[in-house]
Amino acid sequence: MKDEIQKICKKYHYDKTRLLDIYWDIQKYFNYIPQNAVEILASELDISLSQLKDTLSFYHFFHQKPAGEIQIYVDTSAICELYGAHDVIKCFESHLNCKVGSTDPSGKFGLYTTSCIGMSDQAPAALIQNIPVGRLNPNKIKRIVSDLKNGILPLIQVTNTVQKKADVLLGTYTLGECINTLKTITPTEVIKTVTDSGIRGRGGAGFATGKKWALCSAQTEKTRYIVCNADEGEPGTFKDRYLLRYFPQLVFEGMIIAARSVGAQQGILYLRAEYSYLKGHLEKALAEMRQKQLLGKNILKIPDFDFDIRIQLGAGSYVVGEETALLESLEGKRGEPRVRPPFPVEQGYLGKPTIVNNVETLASVARIIKNGAQWYRKFGTELSPGTKLLSVSGDCEKPGIYEVEWGLSVGKLLELVKATNPMAIQIGGASGICLSAKDIDRKIAFEDIPTGGSVMIFNKKRDLLKIMKNFIEFFVAESCGCCVPCRAGNIVLNEQMEYILSGEAAKVDLQRIKHWAGIIGPSSRCGLGQTCINPILTSMQAFPKLYSEKVKEHEALFRPFDVKEKTSEYDNIVKAHQNRHGDIS
Repeated sequence: MKDEIQKICKKYHYDKTRLLDIYWDIQKYFNYIPQNAVEILASELDISLSQLKDTLSFYHFFHQKPAGEIQIYVDTSAICELYGAHDVIKCFESHLNCKVGSTDPSGKFGLYTTSCIGMSDQAPAALIQNIPVGRLNPNKIKRIVSDLKNGILPLIQVTNTVQKKADVLLGTYTLGECINTLKTITPTEVIKTVTDSGIRGRGGAGFATGKKWALCSAQTEKTRYIVCNADEGEPGTFKDRYLLRYFPQLVFEGMIIAARSVGAQQGILYLRAEYSYLKGHLEKALAEMRQKQLLGKNILKIPDFDFDIRIQLGAGSYVVGEETALLESLEGKRGEPRVRPPFPVEQGYLGKPTIVNNVETLASVARIIKNGAQWYRKFGTELSPGTKLLSVSGDCEKPGIYEVEWGLSVGKLLELVKATNPMAIQIGGASGICLSAKDIDRKIAFEDIPTGGSVMIFNKKRDLLKIMKNFIEFFVAESCGCCVPCRAGNIVLNEQMEYILSGEAAKVDLQRIKHWAGIIGPSSRCGLGQTCINPILTSMQAFPKLYSEKVKEHEALFRPFDVKEKTSEYDNIVKAHQNRHGDIS
């Protein structure tokens, strides 16, 4: 084992910041990450055992016990749940002869669940040995398992359906056409063009891109980095999946333009683990750009314009989509959000000034530099110029990817996607807002409804409260646990929703939810805790009758407190300690 661990460490030059890559290679070799391997790593990398375990335990796709030679993860996000995820789990359990969360008797197969894998338009879906497979049904599962038992892995089954194109992102593209403009304009002019275009971050926060670049450029420290956030983890979102598959070099050109504007030397694209099947495709696109002198030394024969990009694979964490948590992960740590200030443009990756932009933002910037700020402002609204990619899924005839101008009304969107009998529209993913079909005049724009791109549609046959429960369960699982309001508050909200769904709750329980939400949002340290309350609060506002019908008129009842249940985790820890060290009483 030691020889193999040393070989893996040598591959990454014993670089502590590449810990995620090292863990991935260890897991690939052993099918899990053994305790002995971690102990050897502590010596090889000169990292404490506690720190190594801290990072290892944080990421969903790392296993500390045998997890099966072939690992299957069933997507249990809201859309997949509506389309039969639980039936998919039962079907896999039956054919594999194992329960979810465990391996089969032979140890060959491991069956697990995971949150959204970016396949909501093809639900129900699963990852099978990192290969995405959608539109699962009993016959398909039976055939897949039979093939797996015969050593045949499924082919990648991703259908990228573009329902509407515009000329900003999804128009025709030729490699190098955007960065060629850098031959004739200065870095200062690049930032001015981006600023004049009015483009704002497409990841959800909406910070002015030109301002971010200008702040980074103004730093005295000359070592700078460009990071592309490709950790598309918001439930219901899959538009970056399309850009990375069909326009990867447009995204890379955006990174190169950002590098030229601030004088950065290195770029990193952080790719979510669920999209690992795209890694080889992205590496090939980078290799072609290097061969054509669009990356590397003296790019475009511009003296001293040296910049290159590497791909960093994540390991399963929603909160890593927050830019400072992503930087922590890039450095080989737990993906916990940092306290700000300082901001990434001041002290980002390895403590150096860093620009972190979303996939869609960088692709848009490349088009802006080619066509100009005024061209870009012809699209959208005055406060929200440009176009937006929407990932549409759920109860509609035309799910898929839509490039629309900012300012599109909810009503027009419902017409485009051919939503029949719509009841609720969840815009912005699990952390977004819930609208009713009556909100047809509201606009998708920063001045009204900002969004990272997820649009989930639910018809009147759906149980909306169960959908909200799914969202809360997602946040319980994905909270990094760093701050109490988010860590404990989401558990309270989840239990409160469970109580309401039981039909035993009173009206005061609805007030309790609002009370807890008022604590969680304002006092959480990052966007996850600040926005996790959105779906439940907005759905209560949009559909008050659905909630009121679930509660009774009586006064709040005293609910028995199950001490054994609440202390079970502690009891398990004590028992484990006793098994190792004897009685500690």
